[in-house]
Amino acid sequence: MDDIYTTCLINIEFLYQVSYYLRDWVTASLYLQIQDIKIAYKHLKKARDKRIGIWKQALQWQPKAGFEIAQVTLTSIYRNRGGWWLNTNRNLTINIPAYAAEQWSPQDIYPLEGRLVEARGWQHYRKNSAPSKAKWIWQIKHPNDLIPAQ
Repeated sequence: MDDIYTTCLINIEFLYQVSYYLRDWVTASLYLQIQDIKIAYKHLKKARDKRIGIWKQALQWQPKAGFEIAQVTLTSIYRNRGGWWLNTNRNLTINIPAYAAEQWSPQDIYPLEGRLVEARGWQHYRKNSAPSKAKWIWQIKHPNDLIPAQ
């Protein structure tokens, strides 16, 4: 019985020491990740300010498939089982799919109607759509991908 008790005490002591070191490691790891995010943000801001890389393109919407960053004016907004649908002053509709729509509340979306917004995301041409619908769909999945223009 004493051997089992001793073994348990040794294991508990070992686990305590390991958890102590793991806590320090996790803390250090989180600190490094936060530093990486700060560095990435600094470089992103510099690229955007100097118009380097993807930021060198004009922020005017272009009808082409692929990743796009542009400013558009939202003309109407509605929600259905397909998510949020934000119509623009172009031949473009911005879609926030249903699986991502919970990240936005109506209080976040509806005030954007009639405003100029900057959006980024993947767009594609919509085939077989009704003549009254926009031919281009722009899919956005994160709140940071749709912000009021400055």
